[in-house]
Amino acid sequence: MGYDLFISYSHIDDEPWGAAKHRWVNELHKELEARLAMVMGRNVRIWRDPQVRGNEQLTPLVTAALSDARMFVFILSPRYLKSEWCSREFDGFMQDMRRRSPCGPRSPILKIIKTPVNRAELPEPVRDLLGYEFFYEEASGRFRELYPETKEFWQKVDDLAQDVSGFLVGVDAPGAEKKAVYLAECTEDVRLVRDKIRRELLQRGYRVLPDTTLPWNADELLPRIRSDLDRAALSVHLVGARYGLIPEGADRSIVELQVEAASDREDQKSRLVWIAPQALQPAEPKQEEFLQRLRQVYAEKRGTELLEQKPLEEMKTRLVDKLENPPPPPRPLPEKQRIYLICEPDHVPSVKPIVDYLRRQGYQVDLPLTEGSEQERRQDHQDTLVWCDAVLIYSAGLRQAWLRAKQRDLWKAPGWGRTKRMAAQAIYIEGSPQSETLENLSDEFILVHGTAAFAPQSMSGFLKQLRGLMGGTR
Repeated sequence: MGYDLFISYSHIDDEPWGAAKHRWVNELHKELEARLAMVMGRNVRIWRDPQVRGNEQLTPLVTAALSDARMFVFILSPRYLKSEWCSREFDGFMQDMRRRSPCGPRSPILKIIKTPVNRAELPEPVRDLLGYEFFYEEASGRFRELYPETKEFWQKVDDLAQDVSGFLVGVDAPGAEKKAVYLAECTEDVRLVRDKIRRELLQRGYRVLPDTTLPWNADELLPRIRSDLDRAALSVHLVGARYGLIPEGADRSIVELQVEAASDREDQKSRLVWIAPQALQPAEPKQEEFLQRLRQVYAEKRGTELLEQKPLEEMKTRLVDKLENPPPPPRPLPEKQRIYLICEPDHVPSVKPIVDYLRRQGYQVDLPLTEGSEQERRQDHQDTLVWCDAVLIYSAGLRQAWLRAKQRDLWKAPGWGRTKRMAAQAIYIEGSPQSETLENLSDEFILVHGTAAFAPQSMSGFLKQLRGLMGGTR
């Protein structure tokens, strides 16, 4: 039986240090092995050479362990880059990996960064590989390594264990991996939230993209983002109080570039955009401008769902629901076509003549819920937009903000699971609005002018379109 994991490290990084005399590599090995056993439900075989070696050639024992190992984990530090022995271990695994059969999209190499190093000094094949940073930087520019006394150390070990488990399970059961999720890079103020979501997605068996470091040159960055979005079932964007860094050659931050790339897609894949509570007080003018674009431009694109002033747990619930409860296949045409008549709760008595008329014509008419929590009413509204055949929006007095919000909900319906074209959509306006006000309404809707006493003939254009697309007459 071969090894699941080969740990490559410089022995100077395992020297006892600090008041507790921790041997850093030994502690990591021990805790990773224990956590992997819990996650995978079996003991995991890990090779780590305990001997301090100089510049001699790899021993047959080490060479055999490299050939038998399914994964290679190297602990990066300044000393690791200077060690000829570590370099031989790395090269040995790379050569052996080229002779193996492909083992799926995940890389069998994992990079642990114990101490910061110059990225340019890394071997080219792993330069862009995402690493597990077991350190943090202070505002002064100094770094502090993570040790077992810190919660962050255990979280990093858990992340590492779940990624190792994901790879090994994928090798053992090819094709068992779930969908990929594009979890967009974010600013530091929401970094811990992103790490938490990533951890939970991995626990559920999803692959998380990007799985390599994104380049900081716009010419290379944008194609990489689009490529990862192509592979993902949906994308998640976390927006904090800061605008973020602007890549070389770009005029927008990496956070906004990812939102824009996802929103411009024509395949209407779902996008979840969560605005963190702290973002309600932007830390800089650029972020305030970006938030306005999010609300007024990006959120209007089909497939985008913007969650603002919503707790993190609600966003995570929505994400899991999108992943694990995909839109059902198109249902057979029902005996009665369904019209969703959208109105404000106070106007339900006013629309009764319209409802009665449509039902006499043989249509099923749904109205918005008037009871239940705001979340329950909102969910029912989205579900009804997914299933209905046509929409009639009723407005008394032409409240522009409310009307525009309802029109936008129709544009968002594909992101909620709608898979078919809306047969007909109309706006029923009771009263006599000014002509300049009507110009702001979308031309995608038939405009029905209502009167104080409901006139059935006013519905002829709407019903004609509905009958024409659905087929048949009533």
